[in-house]
Amino acid sequence: LKLAGITEYFATVDELGKPKKEFSKPVSAENIQDIVKQAATVDAIIVGWDHCLSALTIAVAENFIRWNEELAIETGGKEGGRIPIITCSSDLGGIVGRTPLDYP
Repeated sequence: LKLAGITEYFATVDELGKPKKEFSKPVSAENIQDIVKQAATVDAIIVGWDHCLSALTIAVAENFIRWNEELAIETGGKEGGRIPIITCSSDLGGIVGRTPLDYP
């Protein structure tokens, strides 16, 4: 991302592409809140190839979406709002969503 000039982002991986430790923890309110504190301002959720997708990763994304929608309601639309979910992993090179032709 930095090579493309994108410097303000929060990711589930470190600079070398290795999964961050905090995303391997179990789902709990405390673990979700600890991660959200690291990136309190989120304006989009980008879904890419994540070979270590965890329940906590999904829970954090879900909470960003829900909390922003609730904030929009509470503030009359002055803050929060809908967060777009963007996929950049829809190519046919991966295994997600793929089954062989003879699959039951």
